[in-house]
Amino acid sequence: SITSFINSSHYFLSSSLSYPSSSISEIEVERMRRSSYQASSSVGVEYDGRPISRAPPTEKEKEASASLEKALRDDYNLFESPADALKREEVLGALDEVVQAWVMQVHVEKGFDEERARQQRGRIFTFGSYKLGVHGPGADIDTLCVAPKLVTKDDFFGKLCSMLQNDARVQNLHAVEDALVPVIKMEFNGIDIDLLFVQLMLAKLPEPLDIVQERYIGNVDECFVKSLNGVRVTDAILRLVPNKDTFRLALRAIKLWATRRGVYGNVVGFPGGVAWAIMVARVCQYYPNAAASKVLSEVFRLYSLWPYPAPVMLCPITDGPRGIRVWNPSEYPDSLHVVPIITPAYPAQNATANISNSTKTVMKREFERGMKVMGEISRKEAEWSKLFEPAEYFIRYKHYLRVQIRATTAEELKKWEGYVQSRIRHLIFHLERSPFVQVCHPCTELIADGVVGEEGLHAKSLYLGLEFSAALHSSQMKQLDLSDTTGTFRDKLYEWDRREEAMTLDFSVKKRVGLPDNVFKGERPAEAKPKPKSNKKKQKHAAEEGAKAEAKEEGSSAVAEATDGSGEERKKKRSADEVAGDGEEGTPSKKRKEGEAKEEREEKEGDAAKCEVKEEEGKAVADANAPVQSVGHVEEGVAKKRNAEKAEDGGDEDTPSKKRKV
Repeated sequence: SITSFINSSHYFLSSSLSYPSSSISEIEVERMRRSSYQASSSVGVEYDGRPISRAPPTEKEKEASASLEKALRDDYNLFESPADALKREEVLGALDEVVQAWVMQVHVEKGFDEERARQQRGRIFTFGSYKLGVHGPGADIDTLCVAPKLVTKDDFFGKLCSMLQNDARVQNLHAVEDALVPVIKMEFNGIDIDLLFVQLMLAKLPEPLDIVQERYIGNVDECFVKSLNGVRVTDAILRLVPNKDTFRLALRAIKLWATRRGVYGNVVGFPGGVAWAIMVARVCQYYPNAAASKVLSEVFRLYSLWPYPAPVMLCPITDGPRGIRVWNPSEYPDSLHVVPIITPAYPAQNATANISNSTKTVMKREFERGMKVMGEISRKEAEWSKLFEPAEYFIRYKHYLRVQIRATTAEELKKWEGYVQSRIRHLIFHLERSPFVQVCHPCTELIADGVVGEEGLHAKSLYLGLEFSAALHSSQMKQLDLSDTTGTFRDKLYEWDRREEAMTLDFSVKKRVGLPDNVFKGERPAEAKPKPKSNKKKQKHAAEEGAKAEAKEEGSSAVAEATDGSGEERKKKRSADEVAGDGEEGTPSKKRKEGEAKEEREEKEGDAAKCEVKEEEGKAVADANAPVQSVGHVEEGVAKKRNAEKAEDGGDEDTPSKKRKV
């Protein structure tokens, strides 16, 4: 992959995008080559922070960036109003009050008097898109609750959950304890909140608390490191980008593009918000003075040609105070990671461990499309709307694997679907092992199926688009059986200790034309409509019947011609005999009349034989030989009669039979 990347470096020079040649640095290609090599050899992955170009933006790039911001603001409503921003601050303040009350109650229950308990406080920190400043209307707020050592994870999912459920301002609360990063999801005064928890091993939290300092890593259990790193990674990204405004505008555009093109979502195997932020920030480091439109173009071009599995990093990987495991493909199974995007805070982790070969293939296709469209926009051949066109997922593939998730109530379904989604990557990895499955593309959205079955279960479906190998013939396709893979996956998920009996999974392979209508937003596309049934079989049968009928008609004509010809010859012979015999008794003319009567009987018998032949051969008469065969049978029957007549005449040469035969 390294060689092919370097060999393809001429693509930078031949690109249709009209940007300065400074964006095609051969030095950077060499840097990526070295990074790719060292990424597979040791943790000391080389990081070169030098930019590719410090050139200021051109007027054309400034105009493109202005038009991009206008499109994001006016056409896609990605910027929050001041009133909405104020509401978010109020919600965070109200949530902080709930947390302080909870921390105090826990300390009281564990032996503190009320005065001492009141001095114990928790802290709320924000991270993710809200902290980065790229959230839009309706976006959730990622928050972290930090508490002193007396407050445990059980208190978080027990006492705090109970308090929130009893709060009239909270709706749709859902606790996910078994996720890689445990979280409470809820809606607080109309704002979606994802609340994480960290137990800091300190008797009392200091004032102020700078949680991003590495020394606090040593004061948490390892199970809380990922939760704590959300805040620390967000802070590091903002520190490492050279121009925050450019970064934010480019990241808004990338998040919109990734969402609409169906390549956004860590849980199903695509980069999540943090990973996309790191990828955009890396391009900003390469072009520290570039406009947002330039950064956006280079995101598509750079990552469509990136020498995976070379990691994308914003800073060197370092060891920390506690010796927690960091991303190291030479010592750990991290070597299986196909698109490593490394977080910039200790301990460095791969933010895209869920990406599979299939989702990488889908991403590269979308990068190539984005690069092509950006070229069209640069030449003013297309508008921004073309870049952000939604991908038509349900007409992209001919076959889909449907995983229907079922539960008794909507609340149970919420829990069950969250658990299934968090494990779906394992099903994708197993399907990819099949020699016939080239791509297994998960849909990033669950499709609501309503209430299904006789039991009235609530259901949602997760779809996986399947792209099979070109070597798989249609006959093999019918014999392809995925039941072993899906059955193993189902059995594994059924072992979940929080699963109820009615929480079930149903698997089925659907052709594109057999997909239910509810997967399409609006009218069913023509590509997904069943084709009218072909009448080829009926037409072929009709043609065969027509050929048989024609063959029969030709056979009848041939028989008639043969019969008419022999009759004319006999008439001529009889006329000559009548002239010679002059009608006397006992003359040959009289005998001839007797012979004619016999001939009529013979002809009738011959016709009967001919009909019998036709009945026997009926459907078999389909070619030109059939009429000849029928005539041959008729003549054979007549010959037998004449032999019998000869025997009656005693073989006399002068008998009428002999003369008639002559």
